[in-house]
Amino acid sequence: MEKSVPRYDAVFFDSGGTLFDPSAQNPSMQEVVDRRIDRLAAAVRVFGIDAEPGRLEQAHEALYGRMEHELGPRFSYYLLLLRVVEELRLPLSKEQTAIVTVAYAGPRYRHWVFPDTHELLGRVTEAGIYLGLIANTAWPGFAMHTALTGVGLGRYFDTMVISCDEGVAKPDPAIFRAARRRAGLTDTARVLYVGDDIEKDIRGAKNVGWDAALRRSSAPTSAGLADFEFDHSLELLPFVFG
Repeated sequence: MEKSVPRYDAVFFDSGGTLFDPSAQNPSMQEVVDRRIDRLAAAVRVFGIDAEPGRLEQAHEALYGRMEHELGPRFSYYLLLLRVVEELRLPLSKEQTAIVTVAYAGPRYRHWVFPDTHELLGRVTEAGIYLGLIANTAWPGFAMHTALTGVGLGRYFDTMVISCDEGVAKPDPAIFRAARRRAGLTDTARVLYVGDDIEKDIRGAKNVGWDAALRRSSAPTSAGLADFEFDHSLELLPFVFG
């Protein structure tokens, strides 16, 4: 039997809405966000510092929107918490603040991962296709890696390109080009990007000459812009190996 040859040299994925189901519950993603000050206070206490949650929340709320506006795509939870620590004069080092940042960002849960995503990524990896992630997020790369490792996905990705680490966000062509450089791909390499946002993911990828596949979790259709559209993870495999 003739072995199928992959259509692509590399496949990059978006994260939220592409790997994770935004409608997942018990807890929901919003519930995890709502508990971040509680996790922050608990993490600070691990280092023997009793920071009153009300003061943490007040400093957090005063800084979040302002820093997000000032820093744009460079805004990250780590930079935010460095400022919170400074404002409240907490005796936390940068190393300790990095650990606190992971707690603040919170967990991702295995039941949030779309069904059959592990099989999809495993099959792509086994075929020798370079696998990467490009995400617009305030989660710094070290926190994202921890979260993805916790749900068993981290081992599949050869590289993760995170907007707040790069200082540029999708659909800016610069972040896609950074991913290509990081992966050591030539200009002639065949690359697929998989995402759920038509403008940031699909149009962004197409603008740099990549193919694009739309997971229809956020948009019902790309109206022909994407090269492929799918609802379930394993539907992507015949396209990748077409």
